[in-house]
Amino acid sequence: MRRDLLNSSDYLELSAKATKYFFIRYGIEVTPIIEALIYTKNEYAKTIEEFEAVTTPEREVIKNMENVTKNLGYVADAYGIITALVNNPIAFDAKITYSRKQVDLKEWEELAKALGRDPGRYPLSPDDRRSADRIDLLLDMLYGLYQRGLTRVVLFAKSQDGVVKWTPRTLFNAINSNYPDNSGKKRPGYSISIAELVRQLLPTTPEEDEQGQGQGGQEQQRQG
Repeated sequence: MRRDLLNSSDYLELSAKATKYFFIRYGIEVTPIIEALIYTKNEYAKTIEEFEAVTTPEREVIKNMENVTKNLGYVADAYGIITALVNNPIAFDAKITYSRKQVDLKEWEELAKALGRDPGRYPLSPDDRRSADRIDLLLDMLYGLYQRGLTRVVLFAKSQDGVVKWTPRTLFNAINSNYPDNSGKKRPGYSISIAELVRQLLPTTPEEDEQGQGQGGQEQQRQG
């Protein structure tokens, strides 16, 4: 019995086996418990399936973006990925686009506040940039893009050399639609707010020592 319990693959299987042995040893009615365990296991499997269906496209694209970023010689964190994407959009099979609406810095300001930074300190002065950490450098770069009206990136789908290899219905909360690529040809893709993309990429940014990851960290990656 002990070995059988220890060989359980998860807590639900362990609970089911323990319940069975309670019935064998003490004759306790365990049918409601077994039914509850089966229901819990089925609901758990359904939840995992739904979670993976929602998150898998984004995880795969982020992984591909990290690989392209590394191949271009940049550090594969949020700052490095966005820097590589802005400087080399064709390598990602992407296009940085202007907003169709009047540029509103509110989205950028909310991102800065979410990262614990004061929006009022940007753009950074040359002196500030020398001591800035990578989050500050990222926000400073995004501030410059937003000031120029460059607020969105289109990631093209079914891309052999890009980062989106197939055509999910949605990606980073953007619905699949047709957009002109860099040659003017309309192709399926996803128009994503750059600020939203940064939010999705931030989990890839490692914890940093703000005293040691400033402009020196930037100099360690290839300049675009």
